Amino acid sequence: MGITELHFHDLRGTAVTMMNEAGVSIQQVASITGHTMESATQILKRYSAQTKRLAEAAIETWENGSRTRFANHLQTIDQAAPGTLRKNEA
Repeated sequence: MGITELHFHDLRGTAVTMMNEAGVSIQQVASITGHTMESATQILKRYSAQTKRLAEAAIETWENGSRTRFANHLQTIDQAAPGTLRKNEA
């Protein structure tokens, strides 16, 4: 029993993905793991898009970004019936 198909390189790949999720730059990841920048990038292309944590962080960044703030504001404005005044317009 036990894990028989796990190799050192698998752990390095997992480390690359986890560091990326934590916001570590690709240059920093490569310097820590010993990968080339190209190799670390290939690992991220394959695995990081599949992680729930990274997807949640991307959605949070998008929703709170300065470019989406105006659109979010428009969606939350009280929609008064046409021809009626809102409280702050009276």
